[in-house]
Amino acid sequence: MINMNKKTLILLSLLASVSICNVSTRVDLMYDYLNFGMNARVQALGNTGMISAEGAEAVYYNPALLYANKNASPILISYNPMYFDRNYFYGFYQFDIKNRNTKIGLGYIGDMISDIEYRSTRTDTPTNTSISHSGIILSLARIINSKTFFGFSMNLLSDNYSTLTNGLGNYQTAYSFGYYLQATSKIGLAATYKYFADYGHIIALGAKIPLSTDIVFYPVGSYCLNYGDGILSFKFGVEYLYSNMISLQCGLDGENISSGITIYQKNMNFGYALIINPVGIRHNFSIEF
Repeated sequence: MINMNKKTLILLSLLASVSICNVSTRVDLMYDYLNFGMNARVQALGNTGMISAEGAEAVYYNPALLYANKNASPILISYNPMYFDRNYFYGFYQFDIKNRNTKIGLGYIGDMISDIEYRSTRTDTPTNTSISHSGIILSLARIINSKTFFGFSMNLLSDNYSTLTNGLGNYQTAYSFGYYLQATSKIGLAATYKYFADYGHIIALGAKIPLSTDIVFYPVGSYCLNYGDGILSFKFGVEYLYSNMISLQCGLDGENISSGITIYQKNMNFGYALIINPVGIRHNFSIEF
């Protein structure tokens, strides 16, 4: 056990180091809502959900974690109010298939932007419009052996542009594969591959590294290949397990600096995250039960 001063120094040093080496990415407007944390804890950990997800949010981030985290909460509801009259809603549910070493996950993700000027790539004409995005996810997780887990998910995504004169819509499909390995009794490794039909490929690698009995470090590196343009990015999160009832998080994801708190109750968990970037400040609230 290390003392509190050293714990604080570790947290500050990690955040300082990642702020120097981080490479940020910017995804097309249609996929923005997939870049924000599906729950408060993951968002506070720098959106490192492909390795740090502990609950039903793994349906989207890394379906292999649905089985790797056997005590995961089956239901998650998350709300993320944003600037520019933009609001995000997420809901996930997971359940076991008895005697099949398999878990099934279902998810809904969506947002709504109201009364903004949007220049359509289809008409190149600026109009006042409202934009909504939504997605339905079906995931399957399976145990390979006591230390190895695999998952697959299929997403149906849509974007709709509603103006005073017309409404435009577009539907996309996305697929993802997830892998998790309990490399040692404490260290976990994860890999994911995501394919968006009209966007590209994203490969990510992450690790769960305990720095002490109550501090865990989550580094994630990803490579996005957008039909010829490759983008490398890094995300980092640090979690301090203050007690059995409270954990504190901080993270860095591109230009987003985040922090948060999770309160654990017997049958329900509450999470809050604060995210700061050059555009403004946003919040994430979530509940698991």
